Amino acid sequence: MEGRRPPWAVRAMRRAAAWGRLILKGIRETLGRGWMGIRRIGDVRSSNFIESLLAFSINLIGFFGGGVVAALGPLFSENPWILALYPPILTVRGNLSGLYSGNLSTMLHLGLILPRFRGNTDYYSNLNRVIFFLTFIDTMIIGLVSFMIGLIFKISSFDHLLIYCIVPTISCMIANSLSIPITFLVGIEAYRRGLDPDILVYPILSSVNDVLVSASFAGVSILILAWGWGLYLAGGLFLIMMAYSTSLYWFHRRNPFFSKTAREGVASIGLASIFGSLNGLFLSGRAEQLSEAPGLVMLYPIIIDGLGDVGSAAGSMTTTNLALGYVRGLGDVLRRGVKELLQIEAAAALMHLVYGLFAYVISGLTYGGASLSFLTGVAVASNLLGFMAISMLAYLTAYVTYRRGLNPDNFVIPATASLSDFIATNSMLLSVSILRPLMP
Repeated sequence: MEGRRPPWAVRAMRRAAAWGRLILKGIRETLGRGWMGIRRIGDVRSSNFIESLLAFSINLIGFFGGGVVAALGPLFSENPWILALYPPILTVRGNLSGLYSGNLSTMLHLGLILPRFRGNTDYYSNLNRVIFFLTFIDTMIIGLVSFMIGLIFKISSFDHLLIYCIVPTISCMIANSLSIPITFLVGIEAYRRGLDPDILVYPILSSVNDVLVSASFAGVSILILAWGWGLYLAGGLFLIMMAYSTSLYWFHRRNPFFSKTAREGVASIGLASIFGSLNGLFLSGRAEQLSEAPGLVMLYPIIIDGLGDVGSAAGSMTTTNLALGYVRGLGDVLRRGVKELLQIEAAAALMHLVYGLFAYVISGLTYGGASLSFLTGVAVASNLLGFMAISMLAYLTAYVTYRRGLNPDNFVIPATASLSDFIATNSMLLSVSILRPLMP
């Protein structure tokens, strides 16, 4: 009897498998459309609005990631660590994606990374290495911080310590190993076509990573819960990843770019650990409500992606402008930034309306009982409540770190990603609290 699969595990795996097939099909079709869009735009120097619209549209594949986690809905109440870990994992994903995309776009502009796969520079190789090293370190930090907060608020127990350490690391390492090549390919094609990688790279990387990290998170969670040996298998994978990360640091620690990025990346993740874990605390407190509203679970990664995309575009464009000498003082940063922000936010607000519509259609077909006005209202309200705050944070962080001689790309997007997840989580929960009583 011990080796047999529990009925809930069978149902969860069937749902996850169905969503897995949709994920692969959705990623292929969405990336295909995005690729064709880039090629059709060609040498036409489109506005920030058009480029932002293309970038935000890629977030739609995030519904597949949310759908995979929503399939675990029946387990939320009995295993609150699932909801406690999901937001901080997404936050770490956002920080790592931001650090990678920020450095990549700036280095493409400066010629430190070449727009090709083969025969690239040492900066390209060391950027990939440091991202995998930081993935291990940062997921360990986020897991331990989430575990301690869970102990304080009685969400977790000491029996869950291994789960909090192992699940984030495996989920994010698998996601990054698949998403980074995809994003680099799209980023260099955008650069060759005259589009702005500051606008396109992070949304693509974060969206693809959301799907991959959600799928791997759900898979590892089912593995641990369904079989007694699942935790041991996950532990073995964790030890392999730890050995690989240790070897990366040992052999490349004397490289100036690797060591500087590693130090600054670990420092910036402290903020993510706190805010990401608080997001998990807030969501796990709504476990019963979210298990009854799978449309919100699907919408959640899209909302935090959307606000993060606004902040990342604003911050990445500012760091590039500072590096190239287009702006110098804080006044220049804000004046130029606000002009660019208007076009970016116009695209974001429009796409959040579309996000709500997609959440209604997908959750309605899958689970039934969805409300179009409620889901679109939550999506748009969440964006409007948070976009100005996250953009101003991006501008100020870029300016202050640049003036202090630090690399803004190691701080701006990680900081905005951390706070954008926190702001988006609370904006969504606030919108739900306001709109729920108004719905029939």
